[in-house]
Amino acid sequence: MLPLKIVPPFRSEFRAKRKTEFRDRAEALLAQVGLKGFGDKFPWQLSGGMMQRASLCRALVHDPQLLMLDEPFGALDQFTREELWAIMQDLWQSRRPTVLLVTHDLKEAGYLANRICVMQARPAASSTTAWCRSRAAHRRDDLFGRLRRAHPAAARADLHCACRSGAAA
Repeated sequence: MLPLKIVPPFRSEFRAKRKTEFRDRAEALLAQVGLKGFGDKFPWQLSGGMMQRASLCRALVHDPQLLMLDEPFGALDQFTREELWAIMQDLWQSRRPTVLLVTHDLKEAGYLANRICVMQARPAASSTTAWCRSRAAHRRDDLFGRLRRAHPAAARADLHCACRSGAAA
């Protein structure tokens, strides 16, 4: 609940609402990311994936309009990373903040984004932009094909995307 204690306009209401409304808000977010019942644990009592989920909750508890993520899932194992991708997508669909995600993982970008900008090396500039239409309008493999053809570094990478439930994403 730290952002609620710091960020206006919640800061002025924190003392009055921390044990009722704000606690309920935090507990609901924790339950949404799979951490129900872990709200009273210290960081050293959580695994890496659990700490990442708690960080997402902390970032979203005050309903920001913009969420900036820099390699948020890079230090996690593949299973946990893909599980958090699904959680992140569910959180975005329920809250709809603008999210700027910086990542080196093209599969991650393809799964989470509706627009991907591939940056070129020094000087940093966008060399390719791919728009992802509605999830049903294209297959992720088509997106990766377009990016591979347009960006030489992506063309050298062996990138494949497995969509959840085997459906077109």
